[in-house]
Amino acid sequence: MTLYSDSSPNIKVSCDGKVLKAAVGLMPLAVVLQLSVFLVLMFALLIVFTFLWLRFSCGCFFYGLDADKGWLIFLFMEVFFLYGITLSSWCVLYLLNGILPYSAEIHIAAKTMIYRNKLWWRECQLTDDVSLLVEPNYTKGDWGFTLKIVSGGRKHLLLSGVFIGSYSKTISTARKLAKEIQKCVEYLRIEESKYWRYH
Repeated sequence: MTLYSDSSPNIKVSCDGKVLKAAVGLMPLAVVLQLSVFLVLMFALLIVFTFLWLRFSCGCFFYGLDADKGWLIFLFMEVFFLYGITLSSWCVLYLLNGILPYSAEIHIAAKTMIYRNKLWWRECQLTDDVSLLVEPNYTKGDWGFTLKIVSGGRKHLLLSGVFIGSYSKTISTARKLAKEIQKCVEYLRIEESKYWRYH
């Protein structure tokens, strides 16, 4: 049974009594192209930081350091390059997760959740205290929502980036979908994010 569907960007939530499925397809072509440009830039920045870090580290190793000021400069540059590598790597992964299709499944009887995109997949065992967190999204004047499963103090993304439009229509759609999911997965407790109040 389909609980929710939207043709753009091909979002579907369904339940057959045994498995709850949520899937988000590719974003519209214009959005994918924009994100791809940023992805290429971030990947180039990652390569530059990695190259400079390797060159600097190897140079210091082979040519040695000044005993007085060399270690301070070395540590500062190491922190700078490693921070740049970490930040650009995070940006690359974040953009890839935004571009690639995403899906999640909850196996109701086994209390397990599997979520994935084309690069990675994860499986988690749900605890006895499981909640469905409804969080708002806002971008360029449009309101939307995401659904997350909270279990054992950790959040697992069930449905990402559903954009509806107005605030009132978005929150009513999110609440309706959350109740439909709760009917299918009875042990889920619905929670609304505190950020719904700030609008």
